[in-house]
Amino acid sequence: MAAKLEGGAYLSSFVDAVLEKLSPILEDDDFVLEENDSALELLGRLERSLYDVGSVLDDAELKQFSDKKVKKWLVDLQDALYKADDLLDELSTKAATATQRDPDQLQHKSLRELYVEACDSLKLLPLGDFPNLKKLMISKCQSMECVVVPQALPSLQYLSISECPSLVSLPALTLTVPQLEELHICDCPEINCFAEEFLPPSLKTLEVTKCQKLASWITSKGLQSEGLTHLWLGPCFDVKSFPREGCLPASLQALKLSNFPNLETLDCKGLHHLTSLKSLAITDCEKLENITEEHLLPSIEHIYIGEDCPLRWKLARRDGRPMV
Repeated sequence: MAAKLEGGAYLSSFVDAVLEKLSPILEDDDFVLEENDSALELLGRLERSLYDVGSVLDDAELKQFSDKKVKKWLVDLQDALYKADDLLDELSTKAATATQRDPDQLQHKSLRELYVEACDSLKLLPLGDFPNLKKLMISKCQSMECVVVPQALPSLQYLSISECPSLVSLPALTLTVPQLEELHICDCPEINCFAEEFLPPSLKTLEVTKCQKLASWITSKGLQSEGLTHLWLGPCFDVKSFPREGCLPASLQALKLSNFPNLETLDCKGLHHLTSLKSLAITDCEKLENITEEHLLPSIEHIYIGEDCPLRWKLARRDGRPMV
């Protein structure tokens, strides 16, 4: 921690960054703290203190090497800035998810897109009344464990959740996002299942990448989603044969399997169930060399199999069709 203090520019830029987050809160008459005068007064005092601190940082930087008290003051200041930064992140999130507000003030009734990013201290994300929200993206929330949707988001069509290593559960999608069309879940290693057996019938595109537990659950339990057309899945380390019959919805038009390092056999019984499949892509499956039947589905128009996959060359020699 002290090593950072030897560069005064670090603390100065940190103070400026906290002030940038704080100023809009104090200037917004409709902010979530509008009825809490004591909290607003404390934030006002914080702003004045930060301006005062900024004016003496350069002098303190020079004195820290000869005066231990000044150096300790800088260390304490840095800790306080970290806490203030986390607090402002939480306040901003609460403002975005407030539910008991006049729609003409916060205007959450007309909100179309919402981005939640890098709220490291946030463990629970409560989503309020957003009847017209169409796109929601959540990323890099290191401590977030669950997303709570107390009432449905009836207009949501696009949901992306990425780089949330502590996230363990999702809400029941069919009930909470009945019009969802695209779902992207990436790098959330602790999610191990969907909350319900059937996904929303409106869902067209599903991406599950860098979510080993969830990918394993899908390959073992199967997907029940009658309208799904595009699926991207991987990595998955414990599968030797895929897909089994009935594992994937018959509506699939495009399937991409990526990084199945122990996959040995492509099961055509499962593929022949996918009568609408037009595109098949398989990458990073270096052990895949077997296929359970002589021919792939005639409906498949585009096939790509990675060069590290022995099955690529076997099919090319047998069928005479390019694998790109």
